[in-house]
Amino acid sequence: MKRIVNGECLKDYFLSQQVVYDDVLSVNELFVEGPLQSEIFSRAFMNERKHYLHETYEIPLSLIDEKSSDLLAITSLGAQPITLWFDEDVFCQINLLVVLAYFSQRQIINQLTVKLIPQQFYHVISVDDEQIMSVHDINIAQADMIYQDVLVNKQYEKLLTYNEIELFRQLPALKEALRWYIKLQQMNNELVDYIEAQDTMNEEVLVKILLSDYSNLGLTDMQYRKLIRKVRG
Repeated sequence: MKRIVNGECLKDYFLSQQVVYDDVLSVNELFVEGPLQSEIFSRAFMNERKHYLHETYEIPLSLIDEKSSDLLAITSLGAQPITLWFDEDVFCQINLLVVLAYFSQRQIINQLTVKLIPQQFYHVISVDDEQIMSVHDINIAQADMIYQDVLVNKQYEKLLTYNEIELFRQLPALKEALRWYIKLQQMNNELVDYIEAQDTMNEEVLVKILLSDYSNLGLTDMQYRKLIRKVRG
């Protein structure tokens, strides 16, 4: 069975659990920010992401190519059972949506199961731990529509009209993540308000506080530094 996991740390954890290397693909991206193309994982999509990550965070192009290899490997997956291991935080859920939307675009009939893992995943006893919440037979029929409306075209008001979408019933954390995604794009949220209120606090101290107090977002330290500098001008 193929496993798609969020991030290299989780992939390394799986490998430590004696899972075959080729059976684990990691999503090493932060789709919660930056431009996205309509055709997921296309050459134009990957090139735009590479340019954004390089220009925004000064990540070497060679490193981006290396970390993107698993994303490209997803495009070679045919119809087969796939398990997706993702946290419920905003960062992970947006990454998850992009992957689900890809399968929706390709109209590949896969048996998809989502495993919702704790943030401190290394406390999990094993990859087969029954305490992990599993959502089987994920309905991806409308995943691409959601992706196009909200992430690509920024038609944020559409989220209010999604009342009967099975995917949100199966993954309620995804809809909440999209609400936060919209707030983060618009810079109109309690996170920005908090940063503004701490205008004299040392940047690194503030980053540590944000990582702890806003763990539901799942943002990285480099993302918080960028946001702090943007808010403070």
